[in-house]
Amino acid sequence: MRNKQFIIILIGFLSFFSTSCIDIVEELWIKDKNGGQAFFRIEANALGGLINFAGNYIDNEMFNKIVASPNFIAKNLSKIKGVSDIQAVNMLKSGTIGIKFKYKSTKALNRAYYSILNQKKRLYYPSIFKINANRFKKMDLTKYLRNYLTKNKDKFKSDELLQLVNYKSIYHFEKEIEEIKNSAAIKFKSENAVIQNCSANDLLNTEINLGNIIKY
Repeated sequence: MRNKQFIIILIGFLSFFSTSCIDIVEELWIKDKNGGQAFFRIEANALGGLINFAGNYIDNEMFNKIVASPNFIAKNLSKIKGVSDIQAVNMLKSGTIGIKFKYKSTKALNRAYYSILNQKKRLYYPSIFKINANRFKKMDLTKYLRNYLTKNKDKFKSDELLQLVNYKSIYHFEKEIEEIKNSAAIKFKSENAVIQNCSANDLLNTEINLGNIIKY
């Protein structure tokens, strides 16, 4: 799985803002009938500095690709049946860029996920998500992300930068959560949601599982 836009953004952030933590966030709101809302984003406290220092530290081509990425993804998502209310989020000053949308079915969500990865969902491709009335399943993408980081490690100025990047998944449910299979994930005490975090460094060097099965 490859995402050229994601690679461009991530390398740009890591290269020039190595003093701040960067979160790659995957957040879903799952409705009873398998539809819901999604918000995929990158958050960084120092992202607002990108505007002020772009001229000195980032060439125009890199900067333009970073800024245009949410609109590029939104355009691709607009072609997917069952995906609506698409919103490109480009809030550089507050430190967030990403994409929001609603999906009518699990099939639409899977197609959207592959589109964000700059791929078209084929019949023989595995489903990232499997959702029914009582169970949510997320495929473990660890090996794909690990392969990406390993192949592109030479593009990072320092291995220490990988400690500053966190992959975070947040899933909200309408029904009461009964069981969480992945012990690394925890339930929010204040709301009916599950969250899981891991650093890019842990992804490379530890036996971690990014998949999960949640029963409700």
